[in-house]
Amino acid sequence: MGLPSTQSVELERDVEVKSPCNGTCTLDFFDICRGCQRTREEISRWYVMSNDEKLAVKKRIVGTC
Repeated sequence: MGLPSTQSVELERDVEVKSPCNGTCTLDFFDICRGCQRTREEISRWYVMSNDEKLAVKKRIVGTC
């Protein structure tokens, strides 16, 4: 198993990144959703973000679990 090829990374960027929303929408004291761990700003901007921005949010979320 090696590192992902440049081509596979490029393909990942071309595919629309799905929202991490799981329907448990409650913001905590810091305006972080308890369901998907996105900030209020990330939630409101999701549909205008680039795929690179969305991937960065998803990587941050995965890193907090």
